[in-house]
Amino acid sequence: MPVISHAVDRFKLLNLGYLRGGKGPYVIRQDGYAPGSRTMEEHRFYLLEDGSWMLNYAFFLLPAEEQERHLFGSLSEVFKAIDDLAGQKVVVHGELPEGATKEKILAGMRETGNRLNKRIYDAKAGNLSR
Repeated sequence: MPVISHAVDRFKLLNLGYLRGGKGPYVIRQDGYAPGSRTMEEHRFYLLEDGSWMLNYAFFLLPAEEQERHLFGSLSEVFKAIDDLAGQKVVVHGELPEGATKEKILAGMRETGNRLNKRIYDAKAGNLSR
């Protein structure tokens, strides 16, 4: 089980594909455990626009507008974000916010999934009509 780091070879780049030409937005994710974790339990984390990493379950609890803010709109934004990590301390938000429940997390996952699926579907449908 690896610790969350800024090692680029650990990143997974996901293209959500609903922007023009199916290129973007992008999400950078990584699986591992937070530095200093006593349990060393592996979880999935997403890179935020400020260069910190957030537990995916906590990400799903963010309002839609804030989630969108943390997506990278182009590959140049992805490369800049990765370049900006060089030499920076790894900051991990590995805890759930106070009041988070299994039900709230599942609802957030459903809402996020439904919203992204609709945007992907709408983008694909728009491509067919051209």
